[in-house]
Amino acid sequence: MRQHILRVQAQTPIKTVQVKSEEGKQTAVCTLMVQELGGKWADSLAVQLYGDMAQKVYQPGELIVAALRFKARPVDAERIFQDVTADEIVRLNEFTNTIINNNNEEETLF
Repeated sequence: MRQHILRVQAQTPIKTVQVKSEEGKQTAVCTLMVQELGGKWADSLAVQLYGDMAQKVYQPGELIVAALRFKARPVDAERIFQDVTADEIVRLNEFTNTIINNNNEEETLF
């Protein structure tokens, strides 16, 4: 598990799904599209959020620190997919609402 500072790009609507390990139990799930810091060409990730984390609303442009779990799984004989799941998310905007951009200018996040 690794911690990453990320910028939120988008969040999908919350869905309710059945929990496989517990019959009859449901949990909330959504996908958070995030981008690593480093400009417009930095890597983007689709991160799955479950339970209470999926219930929270994240705004585009918001900075977060996320503990992410990466897991690869085979889909068929030729393809492997990577699942990215958040174990914990902390909003950086709770501490500051400005950053310094590449031109050393102060930029308001929200």
